Amino acid sequence: MPLPDARPLGVPLRAGRGLLLATVFCAAFSISLMQTLLPLAILCLWVARRGFPFARGSGAMAWSLTAFAAMTAMSALAGPAPFHGLRSLTEFSPFLLIWFAADAFAGREHETADALLIGAALSAMVGLSQSLEHGLGYRIHGTLPHYMTFAGVMALALLASLPRVLTRPIGWRGAALLPIATALLLTQTRSAWLGVIAGALIALIATRPRWLWIVPAGVIAVALLAPGPVRDRARSFGNLDDPTWVNRLEMGRAGLQMIQEHPLLGSGPRRLPEAYPPERAVADPTFENGIPPHLHNNLLQLAAERGLPALLAWAGIWIAWLGASVSAWRRGAVNPAALAGSLAAVAGFHLAGLFEYTYGDAEIFTPLCVLMAVPFAGRNTSERAHPGPS
Repeated sequence: MPLPDARPLGVPLRAGRGLLLATVFCAAFSISLMQTLLPLAILCLWVARRGFPFARGSGAMAWSLTAFAAMTAMSALAGPAPFHGLRSLTEFSPFLLIWFAADAFAGREHETADALLIGAALSAMVGLSQSLEHGLGYRIHGTLPHYMTFAGVMALALLASLPRVLTRPIGWRGAALLPIATALLLTQTRSAWLGVIAGALIALIATRPRWLWIVPAGVIAVALLAPGPVRDRARSFGNLDDPTWVNRLEMGRAGLQMIQEHPLLGSGPRRLPEAYPPERAVADPTFENGIPPHLHNNLLQLAAERGLPALLAWAGIWIAWLGASVSAWRRGAVNPAALAGSLAAVAGFHLAGLFEYTYGDAEIFTPLCVLMAVPFAGRNTSERAHPGPS
């Protein structure tokens, strides 16, 4: 017989679920509001479970995450500004959502993707109104501070819900994807576009493999029918003389130089502008003295800041998560459309992260961690077996 205290407390559980859905929803609107709701959601879910809801099968990922946090702390302590570097440990709180969301939304995995979809659709409307006001050449950003962050949230919402749209009659979710996809195009953010292409391929392979032709057809349609500024931005993909590509390549060389100088512990978290080689300054008027705030690449950024061992631990997190996802897929343990959406969102995040520091955007990474809970939701069966008070 299960112990009475193994049962979740109904009121904190419902409050935690609501706060977590609100957190995901607000990712499309306000980082301040999202980060205010996040600890409240974790607190309520902690109280509901009277502890941490560790999911079976997540051990390898937990160990890799612990190693990544430890290497981050060591890098901070070894740097010239330890206190400033240790502040980077606050970025690990979204990772906790993987376990809390897996426990709280077991059997109802689609709800978190729906919350993100609704928030993104409303935010997309704000962005589209900016295009009407400023013209089609304006890179819309909704209520978020930067168009790249806005594009990342739009891409995440689109990919998380795409498999559900593909496997059901087109309803409100399909309608919500239209303003999101349009807004994503008008951000003119190539890294997010590439992420969506990769994620859409995975979503189609998982749900409708015979429809793979939709992806190249969509690319051709955009190339032929999109507004002029969007077409011009798309054509710049193959132009290595494009200033953005030139700057990205120079930042890549700077990152490799920084890794060679500090291969074990890096230059310290959040110290890239101070450690960036001045001779690698780029011709971008938005950067002070040509020094970028980050390297526009997750892998280079983490290795340069925290060292190669930290990068290996980071890779271990995702390899372990992918293993858990494959296992959940084979066992049919969770909703297949929700799992396909999670896989698509993670793929899009990583491909975009080759050209942008997506890990540094809390508005993107926080909802991503909630979506990463899907493969573990089927392993957290305690709530389904012993439901709390209703």
